[in-house]
Amino acid sequence: MAYNPNSIWGSREKKDITPPNDVMPVKTSPQVSVPAPFVAPEPAPIKPPETGGEIGPSGPSFFRRHGLIFFTAGIFLLIGLAIFIYYLLLPPATPDVVVTFSDPGTVVLGQPFPLTISVSNESKSVLQDAILNISLPSGIVLVGNDPAQPQAVVTESLGTLSSQTINPPQTVTLVAIADPGTSQTIGAQVTYQTTPTASTQFQSAASTSVTVGTQSALSLSYSAPSDVFSGQNFDILVHYQNNTTSTLDGVQLTMQYPPAYHFVMSSTTAPAGAADNAWNLGTLAPSAAGMLDITGNIVGPSQAQYPLTGTIGATFSGQNYPASAAPVNFVMTPSPLSLVLALNNSQTYVAGLSDNLNYALTYTNNSKVTFQSVNISAALSGSMYNFSSLKTNGSFNSQSNTITWYAANTPALASLAPGQSGTVSFTVNTKPAFPIKLPSDKDYSLSVTAKATSPTVPPNTAGTNTTSVTGLTSKVGGEIALTSDGFYKEASTTIANTGPYPPVVNQPTSYTIHWTIVNYSTDMQNVTVSAYLQSGSTFAGVATSTGLASTSLPVYNAGTGQITWTIPYVPATTGVISPPVQTVFQITNTPAVNQVGEPVTLLGAATLTATDAYTSSTVQASTAAVTTNLTDDPSLGNQAGQVTQ
Repeated sequence: MAYNPNSIWGSREKKDITPPNDVMPVKTSPQVSVPAPFVAPEPAPIKPPETGGEIGPSGPSFFRRHGLIFFTAGIFLLIGLAIFIYYLLLPPATPDVVVTFSDPGTVVLGQPFPLTISVSNESKSVLQDAILNISLPSGIVLVGNDPAQPQAVVTESLGTLSSQTINPPQTVTLVAIADPGTSQTIGAQVTYQTTPTASTQFQSAASTSVTVGTQSALSLSYSAPSDVFSGQNFDILVHYQNNTTSTLDGVQLTMQYPPAYHFVMSSTTAPAGAADNAWNLGTLAPSAAGMLDITGNIVGPSQAQYPLTGTIGATFSGQNYPASAAPVNFVMTPSPLSLVLALNNSQTYVAGLSDNLNYALTYTNNSKVTFQSVNISAALSGSMYNFSSLKTNGSFNSQSNTITWYAANTPALASLAPGQSGTVSFTVNTKPAFPIKLPSDKDYSLSVTAKATSPTVPPNTAGTNTTSVTGLTSKVGGEIALTSDGFYKEASTTIANTGPYPPVVNQPTSYTIHWTIVNYSTDMQNVTVSAYLQSGSTFAGVATSTGLASTSLPVYNAGTGQITWTIPYVPATTGVISPPVQTVFQITNTPAVNQVGEPVTLLGAATLTATDAYTSSTVQASTAAVTTNLTDDPSLGNQAGQVTQ
């Protein structure tokens, strides 16, 4: 095809152009060239986006064009909703309330001190119904309260707290009763509510520490002998002083005596109350001191120690608060007139039922003077004494159970020279049975308190007489009983005996053995019962136990033929107040021909051993052997247990 410069399909370069299929070629004459009519090429089809979706004739939809905006708006909407709910449910903010304490410094034990507590409302809210609760430790007491029953929390009403204001400070007067040198923590808590949130109560708390100084308001000391003779009067000089710069009113001194102390008198001021152990010392000026002389005596054995404790305090708002406490100790030195007591030549003798008791009291003059008119007494106490059996050359008062020896019945007591000694004695039996009526009736004892006195007093010794005391308490050991019984017709439904009775040669007959334990006045530990099976007898392997030993069954040793029953613990009064402890086991016996006409011994004698928990001693009991006579089986009547042919 020749190049046509006017053709739209052409170019300056010669190219092969293929017209579209729907354009028909035009035939031209060789002389004239006519351009072909223009036909626009058909547009290429539009491919949909790779992400999918439909494209409308007019382009993407509204939501597709603005989806990012809607998504972002939704996120912000959810965040806003969450914030709204959070603040809706969030409790109201706590107002800013500050609690502060004044600094009382180091406080003096037993002297009141003020403590000021300030509450400031630093918030913009008005606070209503404000209450201040002051928590006090056990060592700090509000003045006016009983120190024996202190008030743990002190409550003060503050009312309304205005915004940005400091409430008028609250001052409480306190007194320290704690040990010197300790630190005590005082707490304060303010509760209140705001007007917008009247249903919500808020709290603000703070605390402070108060140091109790080593110096107390009142001090206490003594001048007294450390060693004293039993029964002889001695003086205790009590020195007290006001260590403050203030006058102390209502000063009181209290002495705590041991039971062995006997008050005689006091100087200047008489004690208040029937106990003779408290004194009202009145008013004590600043730095003033005073002294009180207390006279008394202690009756006790040699080398025994006795502490006395004094407490002194002042009175504030009608209550006395202890400021100082100090002990003083006394040791009993051997008396010039010594006395030693023994039972059956022992200090640790353990008595038993129907026991014969021999008491000996040995007295000795350890001084360098002769004691005149010596009097010796012995007071007996204990429900196990059989007083009707008492024998002595002394004088016995059965109303007070007291024996007295003096010159009239014991001439040697009229005058006791230096270094001289002697002995008085008495005998008495214990009862044959324990007087048990209640489960608490256990662990019996026997007590003797002896005293020797003489009006003679050695030189340089205070007191109006010479006295010596001693005592001895002896335990009564417990008793436990064991029975071993044989039965042919067993009452128990769990065990049945078989075989002929009376027994027949070469024919086995079974029997049941009952071991029963009764314990009396003391708890028993490691209780063991044992016995040996005799010729022709075998253990049937059937056993039961009742009571406290229901889990303890007899054990059979086939090698030795011994049956052993062990119970770890049997309390006192078992079998007396409560049911006894019992085990039942079955044995089988086959008589031999050489036993015809005689009863057969089924089980040998049973023995019991136990440890008495009260006296730590070993207790034993035993029984007779069990034979085919079975005297304890009431169902057999008069049948004899001799072996038949």
